Order: sequence, then C-alpha cells, then structure tokens
Amino acid sequence: MSDNPYAPPAATSDPSGTPPRRGSALLAVAIGWVTDIVGTTIFSAVAILCIGIMLGADGATDGELAALEQSSGWRAFGLVFGMGFTALGGYVTARIANYSEYRLAALMGLSSLVTGEILIQMGEPESSLFWVRLVGFVFTLPAALGGAWWYLQRKHSS
Repeated sequence: MSDNPYAPPAATSDPSGTPPRRGSALLAVAIGWVTDIVGTTIFSAVAILCIGIMLGADGATDGELAALEQSSGWRAFGLVFGMGFTALGGYVTARIANYSEYRLAALMGLSSLVTGEILIQMGEPESSLFWVRLVGFVFTLPAALGGAWWYLQRKHSS
C-alpha cells in the first residue's frame, strides 16, 4: 500500500480480462508455407540476377553463370538463405496461430520439405547434389521450429 492517500490503488489483474486470440491453424500453416516458398524463390531470383549483372559486367559468359548456379558455393548460399526463410515461415506460422506453436511450425516445415522435394523432382533431380538434399532434409524442420522458438521468446519477453 502506498503512503500517499491520493494515489489510486494499484491494479492486480489484467484490465481487459480477455484470453489471447487464437488464429486458424490451417491459415497459419498456409501463410507460413507461402512465406517460406515465395520468399526463398524471390530472394533466389534477385540474388542470381544481381550476380548475373555483376558477372556480365565483367564479361562472363552464359556458361560461366550456369556453372556458378550449379556450384557448391551457390548451393551452400541457397541452403543458408532457404533455411532463413523456413525459420521466418515458422515464426509467421507461430505468430498467426498463437497456440501449439511448435506443432504447427513443424507442420509448416514438413510442408516446405515436401514442396522442395517435389520441385526438385519436377526439375532435374540428378543435378541436385546429394549433400545439399541431405542438409535440407536434416535442417528444414529444426529451422521451422527455430522460427517458432523465436516467436515464443519475443512473446514471453514482452
């Protein structure tokens, strides 16, 4: 209790008294999946365009650009930013759902993993490096769960 008789009493509960909102699980997974796939695709296209412009300015040929696209360095770079967008998709999924964050982020990660495998099979599966696919299989779900963890850390710190 305050020594000041004119101070208002301190509130002991949340004035709104409303429970936190819960979003649609299906919508959360779908928007997280779109965030991952579209974000990765757009970033990849912009990155290869910028690299192509820089290499083209230096006089590189189309064959050299195609070789760069198939190189291990480009694939490793693609894995890093791809996993970043998977984590962002997990974050978006957890934020929209606001319940069962890890379970729904794992579902989004599994959806992204299946989509990635389908896209590889539709393209040239033999051109995909084994280690790239293995790393993708191993780290896609942890990246999505990391996004949910990131959301929960921010949610509990505020």
